[in-house]
Amino acid sequence: MAKKLKCQWELAVDNREQNPWTFEDIYIGAGKDRRLLEIEVVPTTIKSGDYSIVGMEHLVAIERKSKEDLFGTIGRGRDRLVRGLARLTDLKWAAVIVESEWFDCMKNPPERSEMSVSAIDGSINAWTQRFPGVHWFWRPGRYVSSKVCYKLLQRFYEDNR
Repeated sequence: MAKKLKCQWELAVDNREQNPWTFEDIYIGAGKDRRLLEIEVVPTTIKSGDYSIVGMEHLVAIERKSKEDLFGTIGRGRDRLVRGLARLTDLKWAAVIVESEWFDCMKNPPERSEMSVSAIDGSINAWTQRFPGVHWFWRPGRYVSSKVCYKLLQRFYEDNR
């Protein structure tokens, strides 16, 4: 069994997040240096995004989207999403992590989606230009997405503490 390593910072999770990542079973290092990471998750209210670093919520945030949520939000909750992206641009660094690969979203949209894949792709392309400070990441599934979230926040912490 791998030795545990405590994360140097606490991870803030917005308490309105409906299906939050747990950040369990995240390992860092390799071989003999491989360690299970213990991440303290603190439910709180985050003004922008779903995840941040406790004490740095005004600087960094990450928004989580499942494929189904992405399609639904762009369709029915578009204005709210655009306001959220605008708030994220006020931060030093922000991202949206989609729990799906782009190709899968375009080839296999959710069954009940009211939006065409062309409209989804066009909206995201426009937002990458309108909100250049918000980076989009496409990752396969919840585990990989949560690990990318941790790694992005860890990099921000190291560069800005």
